[in-house]
Amino acid sequence: MTDKIKVKNNINAKNKPLLSANLKANEYEIHLKRIKNQTNT
Repeated sequence: MTDKIKVKNNINAKNKPLLSANLKANEYEIHLKRIKNQTNT
């Protein structure tokens, strides 16, 4: 039981940097879209 939890935590720890990188990429895309919208109007 505890071994399974440890494995799950390891997977989560490995995926966290990827998740934060994806969030930053999404925020950046939204930011770029806002800039485009501002220049269009």
